[in-house]
Amino acid sequence: MIDYSLSFKNRSIDLDGAFVKQLFKFCSKDERKDTVLGTPWYNDGKIYASDTVRVVRLTLTDRYKIDAKPFSFSADACAAAKKGTFNVYDTFIQVKGKPSFENPTIYADGKYPNADKLFPKSIDCVAEPKAFNATFMADICALAASIDKNMPVKFSFTEKLVYFEFNTKWGKCDGILAPIRLEY
Repeated sequence: MIDYSLSFKNRSIDLDGAFVKQLFKFCSKDERKDTVLGTPWYNDGKIYASDTVRVVRLTLTDRYKIDAKPFSFSADACAAAKKGTFNVYDTFIQVKGKPSFENPTIYADGKYPNADKLFPKSIDCVAEPKAFNATFMADICALAASIDKNMPVKFSFTEKLVYFEFNTKWGKCDGILAPIRLEY
């Protein structure tokens, strides 16, 4: 007997619009038109958002990974989503009750930033936190609350960064307040 479910390639993912709206807050506000960090992007089963100092990553479970080349989310679709269903395909985004939006494919020198290299492999050394960035902490709480207002968020601290993580139905969401700016 052939198991066809193993050969099926997922072509779309339904995200909650409220989550995407909060994720968008972690993107760069740089007005340059060539910036790759102006919207969240998808690459190799992960969704990222970064303003070069803060990085958020949603690592999708196998059930939600899509078979698509790297792409940036449409800023117009993110704005339209609000609290509706946000269905992402490899070529467009459908927001419930709204028209479809094309996903612009934007590359910086042919590639998206390798944000994974900034994440710690493990948080073994916990240090006493010296200060908090209030905006960063508020944005993390709003991101988690967009899933569930009682969402538990785990924080870890080292001498150089603040790390957080929580689980969603799509996969693990984690992020950092980076010690250095992300090069792109």
